[in-house]
Amino acid sequence: MTDSALKKQSAAPATTEMVTVNGVGLFTRSIGAGTPEAVVVHGGPSATHISLLPAMDELAQGRRLRYYDQRGCGESSVSPRTPLEWRNHVDDLHELIDLWQIEKATIVGHSWGALLSLLFAIRRPDRVARLLLVAPASITAAGRSEYLERLNRRVSDLGIVNQQRELIQSDLRRRDPKMFRQRAFELSLAPYLKDPTQIPPIAPFQISHHVRGAVWRSLGDYDFTNELSRLSISALVIHGRHDPIPVSSSELIAKKLRAPLEIFEYSGHMPFFEEQDHFLRVADEILPCDHSRMNGGTTSTVED
Repeated sequence: MTDSALKKQSAAPATTEMVTVNGVGLFTRSIGAGTPEAVVVHGGPSATHISLLPAMDELAQGRRLRYYDQRGCGESSVSPRTPLEWRNHVDDLHELIDLWQIEKATIVGHSWGALLSLLFAIRRPDRVARLLLVAPASITAAGRSEYLERLNRRVSDLGIVNQQRELIQSDLRRRDPKMFRQRAFELSLAPYLKDPTQIPPIAPFQISHHVRGAVWRSLGDYDFTNELSRLSISALVIHGRHDPIPVSSSELIAKKLRAPLEIFEYSGHMPFFEEQDHFLRVADEILPCDHSRMNGGTTSTVED
C-alpha cells in the first residue's frame, strides 16, 4: 500500500517530523488534534509504526496519537555503532514524552512495543498514566521461548518455508518486483494471523534483524514479573486467542498488574486489524477522549 493510500484511510491528516533525542534522529508521526494524547509504540523489535496503520489511526477521533519509529527502525536509521539495547529504547521513549510535554503518558504498545511500554513504566512509573497493552511480548525469557516454539510450529503447519522457496525460485521478482515484495511480506505475516489468507492492508515494511538481535541479546535471560507486581498503574491487556504468543503470557501480565484481560476470540497477533470494530470499542473504554472532537460533537468532556 502506498503512503497516499494510507493517508486516504486515516482518520485525519497526519504530520511527520524528525526529532533528535539522545543523539539519535527519530521519525515521528502525529494524527488527531489537541488533548488528550496517546503515545503509540510499535512492535518488533525492528518493525516500524507502519505496522499499525491504517487501523490504529481510527483511535485518533477524540484524541491525538503520537507514533514514532524506534531507533534503527523504519525512518529512524542509525549508524552501525549506535547502541540498540533495551535501555536505549526506554531512554528514547522517556525523551520523546518530555519533548511532547506530556507529564503522565497514556501509552498504547503492541507486541514488543507493549513490553517496551512496561519496561518504561518499571523505570519511570511517575510518567505513566495508563497502559493499553496489545498482544504483549512475554515478560520472561521462558515465555518468549514458548512463543518462538509455537510460531515455528505454525510456520511449519502452514508450509511457509516451502512457499517462500517457491516464490524465490519463481520469476516474479523479475516480472513484477512490487508484487514479489508484497507476496514475500504476506508470507512473513501469515503465521501471526488467525486466518493466514486474510492479510491486513498494511504497507510492506522492512524488518531490521540487527535491531532485533541487539534488543533480545541485551535482555538476556530476563524476568520482570516481580517488577510488574510493584506497579500501580491503570492498564488493560488485549490478547488474540490464536496469537502465537500464548494466552497464559498475557494472563500473567494482567495478574501482576491487577488489570483486566480482554481476549479476542477471532484474532491472532493483530486484533486491531482482525477484529477492528471490537478493538476500537474496547480501546475507547480505557483511552482518555475529548468527545467534542468525535463525529462533530459539541460536548467538551475529557475522561481521565
